[in-house]
Amino acid sequence: MYRKTGIKWPPFLCLFYQEMSEKQMWMEELPNGKYKFFERYKDPYTEKLKKVSVTMEKKTSQARNQAALLLQEKIQKKAEHEK
Repeated sequence: MYRKTGIKWPPFLCLFYQEMSEKQMWMEELPNGKYKFFERYKDPYTEKLKKVSVTMEKKTSQARNQAALLLQEKIQKKAEHEK
């Protein structure tokens, strides 16, 4: 079921939506004025979705790009650590 509209998707679209949502980045503003960037990824060993995050001072496009790089590094380190 799609969260925002309550529409039930046909099975083939549900699978497509799930694949798209496995790896996405989003941001939340913290009470102290900083911004926390999150990314969800699929653990290759457990096949479960996991989440990593980094905190940045601003929400500019530069900060978003830097956060994306840092999140990718975190994901790669976690994958190497689990080997």
